[in-house]
Amino acid sequence: MNKNLCMAFCVIALLACACSGDKVSGTSVEPNTMAQASSSSSADAFSSSLFDVSLSSANTDWSSSSVAPVLCKSSDMGGCVHASGDLWTGGSYDVVVDVVHYMDKEVNALIPHMEYGNWFAAFDDGDGGLSKIVWPVELGNSYSDDVWNPVIVECSGFCGTAVLEKGSLDYDPFVYVGFTMVTDYSDENDPKLVPVDVSNWGGICVAYMSDVALTLELGLGDSLDALLGWGLPSVSLPKTEVTMQKCFHWDDFELPSWVKLANTVDQNWLEESGWLKNAGAMAAARLVMVKFKIQAKPGSYKFNVVAVGTNRQ
Repeated sequence: MNKNLCMAFCVIALLACACSGDKVSGTSVEPNTMAQASSSSSADAFSSSLFDVSLSSANTDWSSSSVAPVLCKSSDMGGCVHASGDLWTGGSYDVVVDVVHYMDKEVNALIPHMEYGNWFAAFDDGDGGLSKIVWPVELGNSYSDDVWNPVIVECSGFCGTAVLEKGSLDYDPFVYVGFTMVTDYSDENDPKLVPVDVSNWGGICVAYMSDVALTLELGLGDSLDALLGWGLPSVSLPKTEVTMQKCFHWDDFELPSWVKLANTVDQNWLEESGWLKNAGAMAAARLVMVKFKIQAKPGSYKFNVVAVGTNRQ
């Protein structure tokens, strides 16, 4: 039993808890995955679209009572064992994902000008899409107009409504939310995302809800993402109307099947480099960001990322 996820028992009759303790593997395969997407769609580019938001006063119920802010696993007693994610729990109202918790001492020293575990949102506007995210409350506080605190407090998670609009795209529109590992702000005008080795996480566990299936992707930085044709190591997360927990080992993350056929990818390099067979483990050794991608037919889809944890045994 994963000690990072399991701390207390709950009784099914008292708590409605959507649990899945199975190891789930597989590659995300979407008929309209953005095989030809340019680097402008990547959060690594730090384009203005990375932090642009769409605000709405729509009466959408995102109260914390609707989603339990815990990771949940099946127990031997037939109930649920649940606990906060050891990296981030929305119900704790933390704005930063604790990505340094298991990192090397050099990174854990919190080097000046470095920021860790920042949430972000990005859209398809760089490729011609018109998608956006409608947040349940207005962003900002007395110190800044674009911080995520109000959303996290409102949702006990990182939530919103993805409004997907195709625009001039020739594939399904998309948005994604996620968190970066380490960002170097030594040059405030040119922040850089720093890859880090998180192999010792063992993998990753997430608790979430979504009106549509998600893709959990491992971002590697613009240069390597481009070499892979923007087909990143990923796993699929099924849609769910209640909080669902999924745990993955790094080896579960695979490249989308279309990457092996893409003319934008050097197939000889793909085979010789090891990315074709060991994408998840190689990504964990130089991870830049974790992304929850929503890509679907045009429409509106609610989502809430509730907790994030390691898959350490």
